[in-house]
Amino acid sequence: MAGPNMEMFRFAMYVFFPIASMYYFGDISFYNKYVAHLQLWPDSNPIEKLPQDSTDLKEELQKARQRRLEKKKLREAFGAEHNSNQGAAESS
Repeated sequence: MAGPNMEMFRFAMYVFFPIASMYYFGDISFYNKYVAHLQLWPDSNPIEKLPQDSTDLKEELQKARQRRLEKKKLREAFGAEHNSNQGAAESS
C-alpha cells in the first residue's frame, strides 16, 4: 500500500480538481470566449413559415407535387439515357 504522502496527494486532488474546474469553466472570460457566440436556440423568426389556413396548405401541397413531378421527370430522363448508353455498350 502507498504511504501517507500518497493519500494526502489523492485527497488534495479530490478536493482541488473540482474547485479548479469550477473556477476555470465558471469564469466570465471563458464564457465570453467559448460559449457566448454559440447559438443554442433556434431563431424566433424561422425562414419557412408553416401554412396557417387551408389555402396556404393547398398551395404548399401543389408546390410539393410540382417538385416531386420534376424529380420524377429527371429520374426518367436519366434512366432512359442511362439505359440507352448501356444498350450501346453491350451491343459493341
